[in-house]
Amino acid sequence: MNVTLEPNIRLIDALDIVADRHGASSAQFELMGGTLDRISYCFPACGTGENPVSYSETHESEVPAQLLIASVTFGYRNGERFMHCHAAWIDASGTLRAGHLWPESRLGAVPVYAVLHTLSGVDMVSSVDPETRMPAFTPVAPAHVSGRQRDQARAVISRILPGEDIVMAAEEVCRTNGFERALVRAGVGSLVGGCLQRRDSDKLVDGPATEIVTIQGSIVPDADGAPRGTLSGILVDLRGDVHAGSLLRGRNPVAVTFELLIIEDSRNT
Repeated sequence: MNVTLEPNIRLIDALDIVADRHGASSAQFELMGGTLDRISYCFPACGTGENPVSYSETHESEVPAQLLIASVTFGYRNGERFMHCHAAWIDASGTLRAGHLWPESRLGAVPVYAVLHTLSGVDMVSSVDPETRMPAFTPVAPAHVSGRQRDQARAVISRILPGEDIVMAAEEVCRTNGFERALVRAGVGSLVGGCLQRRDSDKLVDGPATEIVTIQGSIVPDADGAPRGTLSGILVDLRGDVHAGSLLRGRNPVAVTFELLIIEDSRNT
């Protein structure tokens, strides 16, 4: 459903207001438009020792900034409201920026619009993953198909694990849950670098971790009836540079985690 976030407060508080209003314990959001008057953020960094992936130091963007697009997983950490948010924006100097927003980030005076995806029957809980030693949201129960409510399509929220190709993982979710066709409209996570399709050659984005700001696409049957995904994304690399394009199947393994929402597309079934 489409909503408008309350301006001039912390982003996490605005999300909490919307989630509470619609009775959503956990949710995923697509954000667009509007302004931000504080952006406290980081982007991927190389780790040390047993932790190959880390975060950069915290940056403060020049504001007011124009939000272009953002993806948010919203749930709990240590019993408190928590968010995993990747965003792209134009800062006050006119420079394109992207990164991982910390909860201190605040909305500005111009309202931000959002698409709210409620997660019926699932709580997203953030805790430290023992493999990557990084925080990650995980459904408290295995990924499942929710029941239909009114005119809502069925949907699955899944945590995609490190090393799994994001396109092939989306296809497997559809195969497991009997979705002939599906839409990818929301997701937050990172890749081991990235490989994007270009007209003349592939574009390789440096790793060991590249954050996906937003991911969108569709999954349809191939000639043999198997699910086949076509996904595109906006990525931010270790230097904070922004890249966009189609994600090449089989060449985009997940780094730390990926929280992926798959929505059944029943329009052509």
